[in-house]
Amino acid sequence: DKVDVEEYTRKVYPRATIFMVREGAEIVGVNIVYFNDMETKRGFVTYIHVNEKYRNMRIGWNLLQSAVDYARTHQFESIALEVRKNNEPAKHLYSKFGFVIYDENDISYFMRKVIL
Repeated sequence: DKVDVEEYTRKVYPRATIFMVREGAEIVGVNIVYFNDMETKRGFVTYIHVNEKYRNMRIGWNLLQSAVDYARTHQFESIALEVRKNNEPAKHLYSKFGFVIYDENDISYFMRKVIL
């Protein structure tokens, strides 16, 4: 599914924490995370994307690291996300970064990384 990154970013801006990488005026990578659940202290990655021509340059890794650093600074205990089962590159990145599957449905895995 195609998403207009700039439009989606404007939509969630008031409620989300947004980590972004730009090349000039172009957004080449974005990680949008909700850090709103103060009861469970769990963040949720609602959207992460790296422009295709900038992939394999550690941008996705750095965007995830920025979210973990933020979570740690704000005493969050974990970050969760949903990834489609057929999205092998994303699953590989998340697993390598330390996310583990804690649930699934027919089309998605739900993954979580504990913040120490």
